[in-house]
Amino acid sequence: MKKSLVALAALAVSGAAMAQVTISGRANLDVGGYTAVGASGNSSLGVAGGGLGAGMTAAQLDAANRNVVRDASSRITLTVNEDLGGGKTAGLVCDTGINIDTATANGQANSANPNTQTWCSREGSLRFGTQTVEVRLGRQNVFWTSGAADVTGANLVANSASSTLYGQGVGLQGTRLPNMIMLHGGKGLGAFANSQIYYGINEAGYGEASNNIAAGNTGTGSQGTGTYNGFKITYAINPTWEAMVDYQSSQNTTPSTTAGALASSFNRTATKYQLGWKYAGGESIASVQYWSKERVDTVAGNTFSLASLNLVAVNGGATQATANTGSGKDSGYVFNINHDFGDGYIAVLQYGQAYNMQGVQTANAAPTEIANSGATAYTVGGLMRMSKRTHAYVAYNQITNGANAQYQFSGGNYGSSAGANGQQITTTAIGLQHWF
Repeated sequence: MKKSLVALAALAVSGAAMAQVTISGRANLDVGGYTAVGASGNSSLGVAGGGLGAGMTAAQLDAANRNVVRDASSRITLTVNEDLGGGKTAGLVCDTGINIDTATANGQANSANPNTQTWCSREGSLRFGTQTVEVRLGRQNVFWTSGAADVTGANLVANSASSTLYGQGVGLQGTRLPNMIMLHGGKGLGAFANSQIYYGINEAGYGEASNNIAAGNTGTGSQGTGTYNGFKITYAINPTWEAMVDYQSSQNTTPSTTAGALASSFNRTATKYQLGWKYAGGESIASVQYWSKERVDTVAGNTFSLASLNLVAVNGGATQATANTGSGKDSGYVFNINHDFGDGYIAVLQYGQAYNMQGVQTANAAPTEIANSGATAYTVGGLMRMSKRTHAYVAYNQITNGANAQYQFSGGNYGSSAGANGQQITTTAIGLQHWF
């Protein structure tokens, strides 16, 4: 239940209209197992340039039979709303991630979770508008939000094949982005409600967080010129069908340098298509998604460095590996079924495949397919709703990587190790989720 505080002191002084402050959130933890086995040895861990460190074997990159208590994207949300009259409202949303299991900003792999490090770490925006459209300013969720047709993720059983796959590969500009101006469609748009268009300025100047002045890049034009933009069009064809098109693009400036080769800076595009069918009553829905992404290195001679892709960091919006270079592409699909049996029991099934990536492997050449650089993932689970705010769940998740791929579990650093190319990663979970 949401807990509301009324700004009585302000009212007493000014006689202004009442503003409402709401504290809400979610606690989501599970107990389970984690394994990551079968590393191929084609890993970025170890010596510079990829490969294994001195004396290491591929098996030493594996993590077998860990028992863990995991936090799956718990958060506390502060919301402020004021009715300005005439159908206009203003307010603030500050959504802050927390790690209940570790009580730090680090997740299970003891690596920083960028969405739990400070206030408004998940989302923070000032809002003004009407029921038809709102102007929103600040850090906001974009590409990965998929609406009713794919609510699996941490909302139902803590993780999912879809969020695991489509945010990784050659990477995105980001799934949560700062310095954003967004127009968000409200219920006044009818069938197009929750559609949005946005524009922003890259936090790291010309766009990739690892490429900065401290790394030796200097000169006019090397900072402050990167931008991104995108849109999401959602359309409820009728109460049975839901369609969505999601697009994101970023435009970055090649940095100047006085020391060594030019660092990479990427222009990116990403598109996702989704169609969902509410085939029965309750929460039953079947959906399919297809995505494709491309990055273009603004330094044309840089070749694709697949071994040094830091896939989870790209998905979480954190710093990428500094050796991450070259133009590349990836694509894939996900099938999703949530079946409502009634009486609060729901089954969750997902299966997805990321196709082999393409990359520029010879300077100034066109991208070509890289063998064994794809992955498959699936989620099988179920939940029992004990109330509108509380449910228990069980789940089994698995990723099978090609020898040259290292897709990992995403979402609040759900993984329990750094990960390595070629691994098959599995988790089991018995969890409890409570919205308040």
